[in-house]
Amino acid sequence: MNFKRSQTFRIFYHLRSCSLLLFFLIGSSACLMDDGKKKRSFFFFPSSISSESGTVPVSQPVFPPISGKITYFSANTIYLSGQSGAFEFEDIQWSSSVDASYQIRYGATNCSDGILYDSSSVPASTSITVRIHAISGAAPLAVGNNSVRICLFNPSGSTLWDSYAFSVERDDSPPTVSFSPSSGTFGSSAPNITISCSDSGNSGCQAIAYRADGTAASISNTGAAASGSSLYSSSLSLPNNTTTNLSAIAVDKAGNVGAVNSGTYVVSFGNPTITIVSLSQSIIKGTGSSVLRWKSDIAGNYSVRVGSTNCSDGTSLSSGPAAANTNIDSTILGSSLSAGSNTLRVCLTTAGSNEGNSTTNITLDNIAPQIIATSPALSPNATAFALSVTQRTFSLTFNEDMDTSSTPNPQHRDQTQGGDPEIKWPGAVGSWSADKRTYTLNVQSNLPEWHKFYLLYSSSSFKDIAGNVVASSPVVSVVSGNIKLNHGTIYDTRNLLPSDSRQTDCSDENGLTISCAGSGQDGESIGLPSGLLPPGTLTGYSSDYVTADIRNLRYWKTCLVDYEWNGTTCAKICAGAFKWNGSSCVSDPGNPAKSFNRSVEDCSSLNVRNAGSGYAGKTTWRVPTISEYYTILEYGGNAGNETILEAYFPGILRNNYERYWSSTNGITINASNRYGASGNPSSPNPNHSIENLSMGPIPIGYNYSNPSLLVTWGAWSVTVFEGITHVSNKLKSTGWTNQFNYTSLCISD
Repeated sequence: MNFKRSQTFRIFYHLRSCSLLLFFLIGSSACLMDDGKKKRSFFFFPSSISSESGTVPVSQPVFPPISGKITYFSANTIYLSGQSGAFEFEDIQWSSSVDASYQIRYGATNCSDGILYDSSSVPASTSITVRIHAISGAAPLAVGNNSVRICLFNPSGSTLWDSYAFSVERDDSPPTVSFSPSSGTFGSSAPNITISCSDSGNSGCQAIAYRADGTAASISNTGAAASGSSLYSSSLSLPNNTTTNLSAIAVDKAGNVGAVNSGTYVVSFGNPTITIVSLSQSIIKGTGSSVLRWKSDIAGNYSVRVGSTNCSDGTSLSSGPAAANTNIDSTILGSSLSAGSNTLRVCLTTAGSNEGNSTTNITLDNIAPQIIATSPALSPNATAFALSVTQRTFSLTFNEDMDTSSTPNPQHRDQTQGGDPEIKWPGAVGSWSADKRTYTLNVQSNLPEWHKFYLLYSSSSFKDIAGNVVASSPVVSVVSGNIKLNHGTIYDTRNLLPSDSRQTDCSDENGLTISCAGSGQDGESIGLPSGLLPPGTLTGYSSDYVTADIRNLRYWKTCLVDYEWNGTTCAKICAGAFKWNGSSCVSDPGNPAKSFNRSVEDCSSLNVRNAGSGYAGKTTWRVPTISEYYTILEYGGNAGNETILEAYFPGILRNNYERYWSSTNGITINASNRYGASGNPSSPNPNHSIENLSMGPIPIGYNYSNPSLLVTWGAWSVTVFEGITHVSNKLKSTGWTNQFNYTSLCISD
C-alpha cells in the first residue's frame, strides 16, 4: 500500500506537472489562433485525476479560434469633389493585427451590402494605403455623405473578423463669399467689413482670401493665399477719404475654389478742405489766361465758378473729378471774366455728398498802360538837348504796375548821321523799381559831348501785368510800335587839371610866333607835373592793366580794347579781323581800324568784363573827350609820333599815323543856327554865331526850336604825330585816302 501510495503520489506528481505544461501550451495556442469569436474556453486542472484502475486518463485539448483586428489611422470624415482642380481622391491608412484578407465597400451598412470597391490580402501589422476616389474609382461616390466600410476576413475570406466604417463627403459645389455691409458710399463713418463664406455642398468652408487694391483675390485648393492676397481672419477697417476696391474668394474642404466677389467702398465723411496753391497771373487781359492751381484733401467732383456767392450760382468755368491731395490746374480765360475784379470759387463735393469751397480773386484789365513821366524830361528842348555827359540813367514811369520780367535795352540812335545809325551800348543795364512802375536804363558810360541822339524802345517791351502793351500818352507817343526819346548833350563841364604838354612856342591868330607870357597858351605853362603813372593793376584784377591819372582821377586802359598786357608791352591777342572780348576771339571786321560808333561800343563792352564787375573793376568805361586827351598829350619828342607817350601806353599803334577818336562831336556852323534879333533870348549881337566848334556857346535860355539844325557828321580825334584833328565822317574808320587808321583808347572815372 505504501508502495502503491508512493507510486500513486509519484504518478500524480508527474501528471500534475504535465498538466501545467499542457495548460501553458494550450493557452499559448489560444493566443495565436483566436479567430475573434467568443466560444468556450478550455481550462485543465489535474486535481481530479483518479488512479483507481492504475492508469492515467488523458482528455484531448480544445484550442480557441484565431480572430484579426483593424487599426484605422486616417480621419473619420474625408472630403472629396468631382470638380476639376478640387480634391478628387484621398489616401487612407489602416492595418490588420494578423494576416488576413479585406474588402472596401461604398455605401455599406455591413460587410454584405453596398458596392464592392476594392479587395485584397493584407499582411499582419503592416500599414495599408487605400485611395478613395470621388469619381475615378471602381464606382463613383454619390454627391453628399457616403459611408465607406473596411471589412477584414480570414485569409481565405470565409470568416469575417472585423470591420470599420468612415464617412466620405462628396462636395461638387464651390463656396461663395459675401460682404457685410455691402459695397457703397459711406458719408458719415467708416465701416468695418466682414467677409462671410457659405458652402452649399456641405463640406464646409476652408479659407477666405482677399485683396483691397482692385486686383482679383486668389486662393489655392489647399487654402493658401496667392501672392498679393491675404487670408481673412477678422473684419476689415477702411480709412476715411479713400475708395477701396475689395475682392474676396473662398475654398471649401473638398478643394472647390469659388468665384471672386468684388465690392467698391467709398468712404468719405467730413467736409473737404480746398487749398488754393497758386494763381499764375492775378491780372490778365481779355485775350490772356491764367492758371489756377488748387487741391482738396478729399477726393470728389469739382467745379470752378466765377461770379458766384456759393456753389450753386455764378458761371461754371470747368468741372470734373479730383483725386485727394493732388494738384489740379484750371485754366482761366480772360474772355470769361468781367472787367475789374472777379471772384473765382473752387467747389468740391465728395462721394459722401459733403461739400467744401475756397475763393481767390482775379482782375480783368483791358486798359493799356501809359508813360506818365520821363527822366530826364523830353521837353522843353532846352532841357532835353542840354544833358550833362554824366547823364547815365534814363527812366520811364508808368501809371500802373508793370510786368517786370522784361528789362529791355533800347537802340541808341545817333541823329547827327544820315539814317540815324545805331551806337551799341553793351554795358547798359536796365532795372525796375520795387513798386513795378519805373523802369531805369543805366548806360554806365558817360555820353559823348554835343551828342544828339534818341533812345528807341519797341512798345511791346513794356506791358502791364495783364499783358497790355504800352500806349501813347500826353508825355510820350507810341508811333509804329516804337517809343522814341529824343535827347542831346552839351560839353563836359567838369574841370580837368592840365599837364605840361612840353610845348614851348606860342602864336597869334595868324600863326606868328609871339611871347608866351600872358597868352594863356601851353607854352606859358612850363614844368607842370604829369598825373600819369606807369602801367599797373588794381587790387583784385591782376590781369587788367591800366594807366592811372592821379591828378584828374581817371583810369586809362593801357592797351587798346583788343590788346592785352603780355608782361612788357601791349600785344594783340587775336589775329587779323578778330578782337579779344575778355574770354575769346570774336569777329571784328576792319580790325584794328574802327569808326566812332564802333569805338563807343568797344569801350562800353569793357563794362561787362569780369562777369559784370567791369575791366579792372570799373564799369564807367567810355571814349575819352577831347579835353581828357589834352591831359596826356606831349609835344616835346623828336620822332614825330610821340604825342601819346610810349612810357604810359607802350605798344599802342603809331606806325600809320593813327587817329584816336574822342567822344567830342563837332557842331555845324551856318546861318540857320546863329542867334539873331528874333532869337529867344535875342542876342545882343544879331551876327553872333556859334563859336569854337566844340565849345558853344549855347545860352541856357536858347529853346532849340529846331534841334535838327544842330547836326554834324564829324567828331574830333587826336593823332600820335600832330595832336588834334577833325574827322569829317564818324562812320569812317580810315582817313580821306583810306590811310591813317582810326581807333580809340578807353577811359573810366
